[in-house]
Amino acid sequence: MVKESQINLQTFDMHHTALTELVEMHSSASLSPPVMAIVDAVREDVGPAAKAVLAYGSCLRGVELSDSLVDLYVLVDSYSNMQTRGLSKLMNALIPPNVYYCEVVHQTGTIRAKYAVVSLDQFVRRVSATTRNPYFWARFAQPSVIAFAEDEGIRDRVLQALVQSVVTFLERTQTVSKDSSQPERIWIDGFMETYASELRSEDISRASHLYESNRSFYEHALAAVNATIPSAPRSNLQRRLMRWEGKLLSVARLIKASFTFSGGADYLAWKIARHSGVTVELTPWQKRHPVLAAIVLFPRLYARGAFR
Repeated sequence: MVKESQINLQTFDMHHTALTELVEMHSSASLSPPVMAIVDAVREDVGPAAKAVLAYGSCLRGVELSDSLVDLYVLVDSYSNMQTRGLSKLMNALIPPNVYYCEVVHQTGTIRAKYAVVSLDQFVRRVSATTRNPYFWARFAQPSVIAFAEDEGIRDRVLQALVQSVVTFLERTQTVSKDSSQPERIWIDGFMETYASELRSEDISRASHLYESNRSFYEHALAAVNATIPSAPRSNLQRRLMRWEGKLLSVARLIKASFTFSGGADYLAWKIARHSGVTVELTPWQKRHPVLAAIVLFPRLYARGAFR
């Protein structure tokens, strides 16, 4: 039996913990044929650089595929092996991830996906407890499915990163909870804190929906690691720095998406409306010049509550 004082959150043996078993069970879940069809299409798009594919988000929560995009993450061995232009590779390395679009015709209809690309090495680093920005670890503290892994070594490494995401999330957000005695408050308040580090306007109902859609996962995950999480209080200044750093990175990622994502400007408008309810009507000029349009529209959209 390992004593609590001997556990190091960065190096504990992930192969023999309740949390690993829980994450492995969820990450091994079966995906529907339409989702697997788009996974295969995305792998073909990326080419041999793709070493693993993660499915996450609404496609795992029963949302109709006709009403949303399938969210995928492609983990690559190296950006140099990708079938993209040099500038795109550079931007992916500097401000991961790049976002792309893919669609495939399936017998159930057209399946559309938004897929992000990040190197496996960067993914592992960005979910670690040493990473302040929550962009990666907040997403993958939520249940996800390993839709593809090139081999068992890759699968094991991805699984460990998913486990670490849960640990990092709880370590970095537990002190913001309004009632740390209630599991739902720890997770919901943690989600709200990470939303504040992005250009999101979701209210607490969004965070509550995420929790309720996978209540059992979150309760068991918290129980598995709660006793070993060190106290990591954050000052108001640290929290403000995390929020503004995250917002600046979100702006940079959105601008990148307007170039890498087919129909990028329309995607930005769709994403803003989806998360805030603020409808954005783009002119033909704005669609042709998404970066300039973003500069012009940002103050107006902020005033309308599209961002917080």
